[in-house]
Formats: sequence, structure tokens, C-alpha cells
Amino acid sequence: MVADLFGLLSAFKRILDALNRQEQMALERDRISLLDRIRWVLGKLKEARRIAFASLFAGASSRAELIVTFLALLELIRLRVVRAVQPVRFGDIEVLLMVEPDQIQIDFEGIFDA
Repeated sequence: MVADLFGLLSAFKRILDALNRQEQMALERDRISLLDRIRWVLGKLKEARRIAFASLFAGASSRAELIVTFLALLELIRLRVVRAVQPVRFGDIEVLLMVEPDQIQIDFEGIFDA
């Protein structure tokens, strides 16, 4: 079963809530590039082809990093490079690479020109 947007948002909210319990105010904010995060997500998927949704957010150190990672995932879903599935109702969401790694040709600079 393909995970819908509400399922993705619900899973993401649980991850944000967990970070809120741990996060301390940072005086300096690191700028996180959406394009760099798209490349990072693709790198993870090229290694495994199928990964747990939550694993994309493991080790994140800020809300900004979580949000940019989530936006990167949504963009890759929109481009049909990846798919989010939920094999079992109310189960964990998995992210699948839908194209062969050597066939990924995304115009990273042109993504946001529309």
C-alpha cells in the first residue's frame, strides 16, 4: 500500500516531537541546502534501495535538518524517483528507490524554476 501524505505527515510529526524533547536552543543556525539533502537521501537509497522512513531522520541535530530532509523526500516523491509505502496498515513507512541508481538524472538546478 502506498503511504499517503497524511501518513507521512503523521510519521514526521512523531519524529519532530521526539526531537523537541531532546533539542536545546542553538545559538548558531547551520544553513541546510535542500539540494544537498536530496543528494544525501539519494545516496542512502542507492546503498540500500529500501529504507525505513524514520532512518532518514536518525541522528538529526535540529528541527531545520528534519524539515529539510522531509522536504527533500517530498520532492523525490513528486519527481517519482522514490515511493513511500506502508506495507501494513498503521505500520512503519518505508521509502523505495523506484529507478535504477545509474539512471537517476535530476536537474538539481532546475528543480525550483517552475
